[in-house]
Amino acid sequence: MQRATWIWPTNKERADEYAQFYDNFEAASGNVTVRISADSDYVLYVNGNVAAFGQYRSFPTHRVYDEVDITPFVHAGSNAVCISVWYCGHDSMTYVKGTHGLIYEIFSGNTVLTYSGRHTKCRIAPDFVSYREKEITTQLGLSFCYDASKYDGFGDKDFVPAGFSDAVIVSDAGQLYARPNRKLELLPTSYAELVHRERRIYDLGEEKAGLLHIRFSAPKGCLVTVVFGEYIAQDGNLMRYYDHQDYSLQFTGSGQAFEFVGYMRRIGCRYFQIFSQEADIDFIGMKETPYPVEEKPFSTTSSVFARIYQTGVRTLRLCMHEHYEDCPWREQTLYPLDSRNMMLCSYYAFGEYEYARSNLWLMSKAPLYDGLLPACMPSGVHSVIPFYSLVFILQMQEYVTFSGDTSLAKENLPLMEGLLSTFAANATDDGLVREFAQFWNFYEWNEWLNGQGTTVTDGVALSLNCFYIMAMQSMNAVYKALGVKKNYDKQIAQRQNAVRTHFWSEKDGLFRSYAGCDTFSALGNSLAILSGCASDKAERIAKRIVGGGLQPTSLAMKIFEYEALYGVSSTYREYIVSDFSAAYLYMLNNGATSFWETLDGAELYGGAGSLCHGWSAMPIVYLHRYVYNERASDEELGKLPVHPQAAFARCG
Repeated sequence: MQRATWIWPTNKERADEYAQFYDNFEAASGNVTVRISADSDYVLYVNGNVAAFGQYRSFPTHRVYDEVDITPFVHAGSNAVCISVWYCGHDSMTYVKGTHGLIYEIFSGNTVLTYSGRHTKCRIAPDFVSYREKEITTQLGLSFCYDASKYDGFGDKDFVPAGFSDAVIVSDAGQLYARPNRKLELLPTSYAELVHRERRIYDLGEEKAGLLHIRFSAPKGCLVTVVFGEYIAQDGNLMRYYDHQDYSLQFTGSGQAFEFVGYMRRIGCRYFQIFSQEADIDFIGMKETPYPVEEKPFSTTSSVFARIYQTGVRTLRLCMHEHYEDCPWREQTLYPLDSRNMMLCSYYAFGEYEYARSNLWLMSKAPLYDGLLPACMPSGVHSVIPFYSLVFILQMQEYVTFSGDTSLAKENLPLMEGLLSTFAANATDDGLVREFAQFWNFYEWNEWLNGQGTTVTDGVALSLNCFYIMAMQSMNAVYKALGVKKNYDKQIAQRQNAVRTHFWSEKDGLFRSYAGCDTFSALGNSLAILSGCASDKAERIAKRIVGGGLQPTSLAMKIFEYEALYGVSSTYREYIVSDFSAAYLYMLNNGATSFWETLDGAELYGGAGSLCHGWSAMPIVYLHRYVYNERASDEELGKLPVHPQAAFARCG
């Protein structure tokens, strides 16, 4: 930006503060564009129209700006600009605390029409209640309370500022980064139906993600609480509280009808419940905000597979906004594991790579903790799951394989090599990687593998060591794509031999989950196949996985099991198809409109289990890889793209 500076109403930094800014500019003809960034979120009004909203959340070291064409909202002569900004200032798993501020520049061609500076008029917003710092969840961050009685027309076409002051410059503009993907769409309101008059429960008909849209009347000062959720609990209400979580938004009545759109708090849910006997609800609904991406055609002669596929695509899209999200209701968090599954789905469903690239870019900017990536990003809550750093390397290799774009991988070679070095430095003398005592050694939600409630004496896990090998194999593929004359062949061979020596049980015909412990998981043994550790034992292990009796693989990790089995022999396709079809039909037959986090549904985590979870969109991949469609014969099926790790298994 040429002249703009970061501004705020005051120098005093306070968390959960809402500010409003007013400016104007003269326009003649031609296109008019705004560049804008805020910590933490913004809504831009031009001549009474919402022209842009939705700050891309990154890191304070890599602030992102939007560039938006506002020509449709501009007329010749004087134009009014109103900007509402929310400064969160409260670390969560979806936000890193930065410094309060707004920066913008409006221009036409090479001419700057106006910009953020001392001349900008501003105030602390009277209608949004500041400084509450009331969390919804640790992941989502803060809720809000809106006082309709304090609304004075800000953002309207004819708004005239009164009681505004000159802005304070809070920092230099510094380096800003262009938004790495497209802005979200804003769809027309989907209205919820009143399904329980006494309990005041409204049903959208299916899971949706977007902005709350409500019109209500309530006496002045009357508190109106809107609870949002994915299901109706056994007591007939929506679950509002779980542990410290509070799934609610609040309003204060004005004594007359008031209409509100929650531009600065995206939510995901199916149901709303109103708590206020004095409030009259004219309507309540959702303005969905999907990421703009076009679905590729997919046809099948099976109505069952068509239903599974379309629900998978719908689940995926509900978890795609500024970045991939594990779920739209409870967290909205970018995790490497979850996003890896969703990236694979996107490659098949959309054939589009910009969005995947933007997610990898964002993850690559995260600060490291003891040499490892955080469990999610951007996050102000320090949490590390070690194997997620290895998944990031798999993601990068898969992005290169599918897109052909090597630029991001080249830029991040030092990061990926550094991650592998961190694991190498935590290895035993024989090359096995130890678990990291300071972090959460999670692999999936199964006993012994969830990093909770178990004690393993040596802390050497099969899953972690196999992921480590697979990450080095992925690095070999990246090196080859980049033309770099390096490889990890020696390290891979050494660690494969160490895994065979320390984890293999000849008596059981399986690899142990931990060295010295007679527990066996389908996940660990699938990874042993994919990493090449199983070698000539792969067929024997595959039969055991199919036969059952092992700790089962969760929905999130089924892709590894299926790729291992198919890599051993295509004859396992029938088992794969039968296995995932049974799981996903179970959800559909039990009312799912999007696929759940686990087959436990809402019962997981004391009623906080997600009923829309991005990693469970995986039928998209399974149906493309393993199932016939109208364009594929038996012979053609064998030519469909196979995940690179399956090839590793065949070559191992």
